[in-house]
Amino acid sequence: MGEAVEADLIDILDQPSFPPEKAADYDLLGLGSGIYAFRHHPRLLSFAAKLPAGAAQAFIFSTRGFGQPGPYHFALRRRLEARRWPILGEFSCLGYETLGPLAWVGGINAGNPDEADLERARVFVRTTLEDAQRSTRSSR
Repeated sequence: MGEAVEADLIDILDQPSFPPEKAADYDLLGLGSGIYAFRHHPRLLSFAAKLPAGAAQAFIFSTRGFGQPGPYHFALRRRLEARRWPILGEFSCLGYETLGPLAWVGGINAGNPDEADLERARVFVRTTLEDAQRSTRSSR
């Protein structure tokens, strides 16, 4: 997604020292991870809970083993809403899953996300960025 719109990419799992208040330097923030035990990564949820109030717009993304993304995005969506960050959209696709007994059978969704998923993600992020830019221009 980041490459599709030439965005800064920050992996807060690899760079846990990135301060949440620095997110206010951006007009649009994409927050996402694989789904772990039915929600986004705990460090991402913690990061989102510390974002400065009302500083920017956001979108949510994830990869998941099965089901619809709505329930899996709930915890992150709730944190963003609590910080008054408008959510412009959500994207999710299937990803390789080995949770619990699935590991015994070699997991599910091997090969996902695939190229079709990645293209859908690129289209989603371009459209979301255009929406964010329109929103920013109209609020000035």
